[in-house]
Order: sequence, then structure tokens, then C-alpha cells
Amino acid sequence: MFGLILFDIFRYDITGLTEEHLKNAIPLKKVREKLLQILHNGESIGKVRLDGGKARLLVGHDLAHDLDCLKMNYPDHMLR
Repeated sequence: MFGLILFDIFRYDITGLTEEHLKNAIPLKKVREKLLQILHNGESIGKVRLDGGKARLLVGHDLAHDLDCLKMNYPDHMLR
């Protein structure tokens, strides 16, 4: 099998996930919609603000990477 490259898209060694785990998963578009609904908390995207707004802060490690993987945007001032 010269030149064969094996690629594990689920990164099982890190995540513990297999294709079977994700067989009935929610579609990515629905996940994005739900996340944005939770984060915006009823506040329009144009009015997302820190002081007195309803939108939620998104806190985590390497959020830019996570948001990029999800193909999502969230205002920088709402990231920690």
C-alpha cells in the first residue's frame, strides 16, 4: 500500500468519537442557529453590547479556532 494516507476525520485518539457516534447528529446549520440564539439571547446582532445588553459573553480557549470550525462569527468584544 505504497502512498496510502490514512486520515481519521473524527480524531478518535483525542475525541473518543467514531462515525457511529455522529450518525444521528444534529446538522451543523441547526447547531449554529441554536448557538447564536443562545448567545444573542433575544438581542439583535447590530445591538450586541457588553454594558446592559442581553447578549451573552462567550468564554473559552482558542475561540477564534472554534468559531472558524463552526463557520460562525461573534463580536470580538463579546469574547473572553
